[in-house]
Amino acid sequence: VRAQAVQIHTHDLSAQGRVQASLPGATAQADGRIAPTSGSGTLALRLADAARAQRWAAALPFKLPALDMDGSATLDARWNGGWQTLQRQLHAAGLLAGTAPPPGNGNFELQAQLNAPRLRVAGTELQRTTAALRGSLARMALEADGTLRQGPQQAQLHLRAGAGATAGRL
Repeated sequence: VRAQAVQIHTHDLSAQGRVQASLPGATAQADGRIAPTSGSGTLALRLADAARAQRWAAALPFKLPALDMDGSATLDARWNGGWQTLQRQLHAAGLLAGTAPPPGNGNFELQAQLNAPRLRVAGTELQRTTAALRGSLARMALEADGTLRQGPQQAQLHLRAGAGATAGRL
């Protein structure tokens, strides 16, 4: 793990910086800033060899679920907005229990792209699969294409979906 210019501000509940981590078969990198009502950043996850990463995880001194993984995948994401703004959107959508966060303005938006040339996890395999998610909870779009296999069964996946108050205009 390597961190650069990491700053955590407890007085305004914000953080910023760059963090990189690597383990056999995988890497992760995050770069950005996040505060209650503002922020932006990127996240990149690279699973170059899922079986190698799983063997490494199995040697840890604590038990992780065995997922029988093989293959590779990448996930790239970008966010804009604050953590409290996201919390407010999740609560308003009924996806987060508890007390509602204080009212405020702003939007939390996410853009994420998954690319899995071949990834097998717990007997389910993705082949030549891409998926993209973009927008906010009030206006979200999802696209996915690829092949899904489980045992002898196979399905071609071609999905385009929109959700939210203005889904028809995505």
